[in-house]
Amino acid sequence: MRQRRLIIIFLCLIVLTILVFILLYKPDIGNKSSTPKPEDIKAVSKVLIENTISNALFYYDSISADNFSDDDYLLLKEIARMDKRFEPNLKRLYNIEFSNKPFYRLIDKNISSTPNDEFWESTGEYNLLRALYCDKVDYSEKDFKKLTDMYRGDGMYLDAHMFLALILLEKNNCYDLQKVKMLKEKTAQELINIQDQDKAFRDIYVERITFLCWAGFKNDIKEEWISKINTSLKKDYAWGYFDTNISNPHTSGLALLSLFCYLDYEVENFY
Repeated sequence: MRQRRLIIIFLCLIVLTILVFILLYKPDIGNKSSTPKPEDIKAVSKVLIENTISNALFYYDSISADNFSDDDYLLLKEIARMDKRFEPNLKRLYNIEFSNKPFYRLIDKNISSTPNDEFWESTGEYNLLRALYCDKVDYSEKDFKKLTDMYRGDGMYLDAHMFLALILLEKNNCYDLQKVKMLKEKTAQELINIQDQDKAFRDIYVERITFLCWAGFKNDIKEEWISKINTSLKKDYAWGYFDTNISNPHTSGLALLSLFCYLDYEVENFY
């Protein structure tokens, strides 16, 4: 009798052990959030990015045209093309004087004016302007050599502006397109490598991303770059230089276009 009881107790312990094991280690069936799939993670980050873009409206509602420049207007024009909610600010911040500025052609490619000698030195961006108006002037080997001499290999402003000039040469169908495209591809890969190493958020950080998107390299934009943009917001829901708490339209515009690019908007049709 005693032996029978011991057997029953032993069997009960085995059953109890099995039940505990099942409760502790069974798969969490029905709870999708416990093991998120890559596409679920992407969807969550997409929502975060869309919220960031929506919040940026508060910043653009608060700024005035007093500190708004030509390139700020171009960036906002592109932002409004991506998201119609920004159109009221585009109209509010528009200044008729923009139409007389050299870089206005980025906004209206069909302007009829032909640059003169004084024009090229008016902005300090000779090489970029020559590329922008290359279909209206005799763009030569000398011009291309002067452009490529800008390159420093550090991924900073001269490199980024040379890269933008190459994009404009290609879009304007100027010079030797095979040379232009080869150098554009090579420079893009170098900028991507530099971007991977750059840990400091500033305007050049998002300038590189935007220009890569404009050049057709949106598939090379990395999630960690976008995460850096999202975590670099200022208190006014926009972006500025890393050493200040104040946002500015230039950095903010580039950051927003980078986000739109990551969401697969057609940012490359900027010109």
